Amino acid sequence: MTEDKRFAGLTNEELIIVHDKISTYLEDLNSKLMNNVIHEKVEINKEEVIKVHKLTEQETELIKASNYYQLTSSIVEKLKPIVDLIKECSPEVVENTYN
Repeated sequence: MTEDKRFAGLTNEELIIVHDKISTYLEDLNSKLMNNVIHEKVEINKEEVIKVHKLTEQETELIKASNYYQLTSSIVEKLKPIVDLIKECSPEVVENTYN
């Protein structure tokens, strides 16, 4: 009998990818919010440029209080101990995930 290595229907590899991608996104967003800025990619004449929006402290706090930000933070917090355990106990899973 083979062991089903799934958590909430996701494989260990899927959990690692979901956690790592959302965590990277959140770290990048937090870095921008610490500087009260947000970046937006804009296409001008078929070229992509980055537009920087300066935020007020109040706007930054509104983003951090938003449901989207709170849910994103919650996902990272909940998956981190699971993914850390997978990475510690099964380093071959990590290696296979990013191959």
